[in-house]
Amino acid sequence: SSDLLARTGPYLGERFAGDSELSWRIRAGGTPIWFEPRALVVHSHCPSLASFLSERFQRGRDFGQLRSQTRNWPRGRFLLYLAMLPALPFLMTVRAGRYAAAGSNLRKWLLTLPVQLAGHTAWCLGEAGVHWKEFVGL
Repeated sequence: SSDLLARTGPYLGERFAGDSELSWRIRAGGTPIWFEPRALVVHSHCPSLASFLSERFQRGRDFGQLRSQTRNWPRGRFLLYLAMLPALPFLMTVRAGRYAAAGSNLRKWLLTLPVQLAGHTAWCLGEAGVHWKEFVGL
């Protein structure tokens, strides 16, 4: 609602991760966030696999920068992220599958599974680059 946005501040649309940042502020203000299975968001992505993966890598990097700027992770948490990196794309893909099932879109999720996994891998690699710099103190 407009009242909620007035209390939590604007959506930072210039960032790829602006929606995450807004969600974090809303939750910090005491309003719960929930998954709405009837909502459907359609994204129009790049025409080639290479451009899609590049976009996902950039989004992961932007999210990692936002996370490191706002979440105040201790150094060990960045190391934990890096240690879990091989499993994270699979975990993200499974989470997307749960959301797809809740929204009655499991068939579409299954049909796009390889692209999703590749996109989540690119995202995690982009984010990992930021977390590595945070861990080593660059």
